[in-house]
Amino acid sequence: MTTLFANTVRCAACGDSTEVVVVGSTNTIGAPDLDTRMPGMARGTLVHQVQRCPGCGYCARDLAKLLPGAQTGVIEEDYREQLDDPVLPDKSCEFLCLARLQAGAGKPDDAFWSTLSAAWVADDEEDDEAAVHCRLLAVSAMRMARAAGKPPGREAGIGDAIEVDLLRRAGEFDEALRCARRALARPCQEVVERVLRLGMDLAEQQDRSAHSVSEALNDPE
Repeated sequence: MTTLFANTVRCAACGDSTEVVVVGSTNTIGAPDLDTRMPGMARGTLVHQVQRCPGCGYCARDLAKLLPGAQTGVIEEDYREQLDDPVLPDKSCEFLCLARLQAGAGKPDDAFWSTLSAAWVADDEEDDEAAVHCRLLAVSAMRMARAAGKPPGREAGIGDAIEVDLLRRAGEFDEALRCARRALARPCQEVVERVLRLGMDLAEQQDRSAHSVSEALNDPE
């Protein structure tokens, strides 16, 4: 069961008050997707995981908390263009704006997860073009986080497995296969290896659909 409640918060960037919806509780029964998206009722809480100030356009996980540099970041032309992008779903735009602010605040790993969330919003909106666009942005964000020494995923190979899935679902099958082969050449836990091998199989089949981690863990015999 998911519980939601309304809350009035003051924007930390401009001081305006606005009402937001906050997730009180939810559930994640089942296995996540290969790109780590949670199962169960938690999937439906995605749109409430970013808040937007209607006054200044500040986008944050919590409007009451100010990311470093956000007050100047929200007035930059690139930020405003992203926020009002007519091609992408509104919530995708908000997550991408949040990612910009997180990257500017020296949090490239958080920026990656926000960019990936933008792709999930597009999935829910059944906007395939937007989903592909956001997934490719997420690949770039992951690589920047890795270069900064803050790769997503704590265990060896987890970030690679997510990257393989992002590339596969964006239709970049050859690049997904190259990424999987590089990752499998390095030591990783058995569960990660299984996920990587499933990603390879799906890429070889040119399958762009969502798949669950449970599929990788099923004994082939």
